[in-house]
Amino acid sequence: MYKEESEILGFIGLGEDNYTAGLFVDPGRQSEEIGRQLTGDGRRYDRSEPNVCVKNTPAVLFYLKNGFSAVNETINEETKEPEYRMIRIKKEEE
Repeated sequence: MYKEESEILGFIGLGEDNYTAGLFVDPGRQSEEIGRQLTGDGRRYDRSEPNVCVKNTPAVLFYLKNGFSAVNETINEETKEPEYRMIRIKKEEE
């Protein structure tokens, strides 16, 4: 979780088996390195597999820039929108 004073500005959502399921940053505070700090924190987990809406280009580019790969495209059951499954496998030296 990323906080300033008592305000939560970002957090990592964890799924089953303790993998990173999503990254959430206050829209008004994006591009301030909060997401990068959170994904750095997420490196302690063995797998990070967030789903990212295909049309959310800034989020897709963020993940690609930070060591993730898009491994497949599916349709989100709730939103009916296409999304990428992004994956980052923890490296030995991390």
